[in-house]
Amino acid sequence: MMSKSQLIILSLMLCSSAWAQTPPSCFEIESILVDACALGQNCDDASDPACNCEGKNEMFRFVVGADDLSTADMTIDWPNGFNDWQGVCQNATTAQHVADLNATIQNCGYIVEHENGVLPAGSDVLVVTSTDMCVASNSFAGLADTLIIVFQCPGNYFGHFANQSNGSNNLRTLEMNFGQDCEDEVTYDRSLLVDQFGTNTPQDGATVDFTWNGAASYYNNGCNAPVEQAIFDAGADATLCPGESIALNAQVDGQYTDILWTGGNGEFADPSNTATTYTPSPDDPAEFTLTLIAQGCNGLISDEIQVQNLNQALTGITADGPTAICDGQELTLTAQGNGLFQWSTGVVAPSITVSEPDTYSVTVNNSCGTFSESIEIESIASPQVDVLNDLEETFCQGGSILLQATGSGGEITWSTNETGASITVDEEGWYYASVENQCATVSDSSQLILIPEATVTIEPSGPISLCEGEEFILTAEGEGIFTWSSGEQGETITVDDSGSYSVQAENACGTDTDGVEVLYGGSAPVASIEASDVMLCPGETIQLSGSGGETYAWNGVASGPELQVDAPGEYTLTAINDCGEDETSQIISWDEIPAATLVDGPDFAICNGQEAIVQVTGNGTFTWSDGAVADTQVFTQTGNYYVVAEAACGTDTAFFHIVTEEITAQAFADPIAGEAPLTVDFIDETANSLTSEWVFEQGQLSNSSQTSYTFLDEATYEVVLTVHSALGCESRTTVNIEVGACPFSLFVPSAFTPDGDGVNDQLRTVGNCIDRFEWTVYDRWGRQVFYTTDPDARWTGADRSGYAVSDGEYPYWIQVMDSNGVTHRVEGSIVVIR
Repeated sequence: MMSKSQLIILSLMLCSSAWAQTPPSCFEIESILVDACALGQNCDDASDPACNCEGKNEMFRFVVGADDLSTADMTIDWPNGFNDWQGVCQNATTAQHVADLNATIQNCGYIVEHENGVLPAGSDVLVVTSTDMCVASNSFAGLADTLIIVFQCPGNYFGHFANQSNGSNNLRTLEMNFGQDCEDEVTYDRSLLVDQFGTNTPQDGATVDFTWNGAASYYNNGCNAPVEQAIFDAGADATLCPGESIALNAQVDGQYTDILWTGGNGEFADPSNTATTYTPSPDDPAEFTLTLIAQGCNGLISDEIQVQNLNQALTGITADGPTAICDGQELTLTAQGNGLFQWSTGVVAPSITVSEPDTYSVTVNNSCGTFSESIEIESIASPQVDVLNDLEETFCQGGSILLQATGSGGEITWSTNETGASITVDEEGWYYASVENQCATVSDSSQLILIPEATVTIEPSGPISLCEGEEFILTAEGEGIFTWSSGEQGETITVDDSGSYSVQAENACGTDTDGVEVLYGGSAPVASIEASDVMLCPGETIQLSGSGGETYAWNGVASGPELQVDAPGEYTLTAINDCGEDETSQIISWDEIPAATLVDGPDFAICNGQEAIVQVTGNGTFTWSDGAVADTQVFTQTGNYYVVAEAACGTDTAFFHIVTEEITAQAFADPIAGEAPLTVDFIDETANSLTSEWVFEQGQLSNSSQTSYTFLDEATYEVVLTVHSALGCESRTTVNIEVGACPFSLFVPSAFTPDGDGVNDQLRTVGNCIDRFEWTVYDRWGRQVFYTTDPDARWTGADRSGYAVSDGEYPYWIQVMDSNGVTHRVEGSIVVIR
C-alpha cells in the first residue's frame, strides 16, 4: 500500500501534462490577486480575526521552470513596502487549511502542499500571504488543475499589494528570488485595476495576469482565487416571442461528460448538444427555466437560463360582471396575459375599475411588438321613487290619510301590496313605496301617527295628608300636554302646602281635566332621651325617659317612653307619629369598683444600692404617693409608701415598705484542679442568701447551699453560683475548675466580710500546679496594703500596719509560675464589706 506522500507525488506526476507550458526561465509570476476579499472589517493589528484582514488573504501564482525549486531559498519583496518576508510555514494549521479548501472545490482541481520544501519542475504554485488565512474569503470552487500552495508565516496583517487608486505613484512591483540568479519581478499600474464591470473603481477581487514577458492584463472575477477556473455556462437569459424558438449555445470548457438540456414543456432539437434549439409549447408559463446538466469530476453540475415567455402577452379582456352597468355602478376590467398593460384611460396595470359607459382598450408593448384588445361597456338608468307626504303624518281617532308618490324606472308598489301613485290608509304605522329594476330597488316612506283623545288622571288620587316641612310629588298620567293649576307644565309638580290642585291635558284632538285635595297632616316626631346617669356601677340601675312621639320603641321593641337598665350598652329610642319616625341613642358605660394589688408586696428591697421597682395590678387609674400616675414605679429611697386605684365607682389604697439590702455571692470550691475523674465540693458562703443555684457543665443544676459534682473529662469548667435574698435581691459569681494531668488553676474570691462574726472573715486564694506565687493588694491611691508569696496565706482585711481597711474595692495582681514553667499574671479587684 502506498503512503499519503507517495499518492501526492503520483498525483503530481499524473497531472503534470495538464499544467501550463514550462517557462524557459527558472520560474515566471503569472497572476496576482491584488484586492483580496475579507468577510469582516476593522483589521487593526495582527491579533484580529483572519476574516477581518485583507492582508492575511492576498495571493499570487507562479509556474516553476525546468528545474525543481526549494522554498528554503525563497524570498519575496512585497510591493507595498510595509511588510517584510516572514518565510514559509508548513504545519497542522496549513494542513487543515488545505483540507478545508479541497472540500470547497467543485471541479477537477486539487490543492497540495510542497513536500520537504520542494517545488517540482513545471508545477503551478500559489503563495498565500499568511497561515492565518480565512478559507471562506476567496473561492477555489472552480479550480480545474492540481495546485501547490505555499503559506507565508504569520505576522503581517497590512495589505501586501496596493489596491486601485487614481493618485500618484501608481506603479507597484512584486519581486521574488530563489538565489543563484533565479529571480523574477512583475509590475502593475494600480490605477488600471477594475471592478467586475471593467470600470477603474476599487472593488474586492481586482486581479492582474502577466505574460512571461511581463505584460499586464486587468480583470475582476469577484471573490475568487487567482487560479484557472473551468467554464460551464449555459448562456444568457432569453425572451420568447410569438412563433419563435430559442437558439441555445452553451460554453463548456473542462472535463465534463453526459451533457443534457432539460426544462420547459417544449422540445430540444438535440438535448445532448451544447448548441441546440428549444421549440416552445403552448403550456409554457410566463417565466420558466432551461437547465444544462453535465457530469463533472465531483458529480453533477448545472447552470440555468431564465426564459421570459411573451407568447401569451395579451389574450383578451374579462369583466367581473355584466358589461351593461347601472348609474354609479363600478366594473373591474382585467387584461389576460403577461406583460406591461397600458389602458386607454392612461392607467398602467393589469386591471382597471370603470363606472361610465365607453369602449375601453388595453395595449401591451414588449420586445416582441405591440398587442391590443378592447371591450364596450353600456349603461342602464337607476330607478327613482319619492313619497310626497311628510316623513310624519298625524290623524285623530276615526280619520284617514291619502299617501301619494312619484317614480321612474318601474311600477310603484306600496308596502300594503297596492300599486299606483296613491293609496288611502286609516291605521298608524310606516308605509313604503318602492320601484325595482335590474340595477336596484329604491324606496321612500312616511310614518302615520294616530293621535289619541286627550285624557288625564292625578296620582295619587287623594285626599293627601302633608306633614309640616314635607314635600309631595303629584303625577299626571294620560295623553296630551299637561298644564297644572299652579301654571306649571309637565307630568309632575312638587307641592309643600295644603290646598286644591288640578291639571288639564290638551292635544290636537281635545282636552281633559282632573283634581286632588292636599290636607295638613301635622309635624314630624323628634326623639329625645333623658338619663338619670350615664355610668353604671355594680348593683345599680339607671332610668331612661323618652319623649317626642305618640308611640315608642326601645332597641326596636315597642314599649312605653321609660326604660330601666342594669347593663352597659347603647340604647336607641324610636319616636313614632303619623308624620314618620325619629331615632336617638344613649350610651351607658360600665365600671368596676377599683382595686390596687401589689405584685410581690408589701415589702420591697433596694438591692446593692440600685433601685426597687414596684408594680401594681387591678383596675382604675393608679396614683402613687409621690403623685405619679402609672402601674409601675421606681424607688431609690427607703420608707413607707402607698398607691391609690381610682375609678368612677370608687377608690382603693395599697400600702408598702421599701428597705435596703446588700447581697454578694461567695462561692468556695475544693479542689479547683486535679486529674479526671475529679469530685469537687462546693459551698455557698454568701452571708444572707435565701436560695442557692449551682449550674455545672451542660446546664446541670443543684439548689443546695452545699453540694458536690464529679467532672469526668479533662477540660476547663466554669461553674456559676446564683443566690437570692429573702426580698429577692440577686447576686452571681463563677468558679473555674481545671481537670487534667496537672492543670494550672487559680481562684480568687471577689469579696469578703471581715466583720468578726466568724463567717467569711478571711480571704484566701485556691490554686493548683503552682511552683512560685506572688500576691499584692493596693488601696485606691495605689498604696500596698497586703503582700505575700505564700499561696496558702489569707488576707484578714488589715493593711500592712495591722489596721482594718475601709469598705470598698481593692485592686490586686498575682504573678504565678505553674509546674510547667509557664508564667501567669492575674489582675482584678476585691470588695471589702463590713
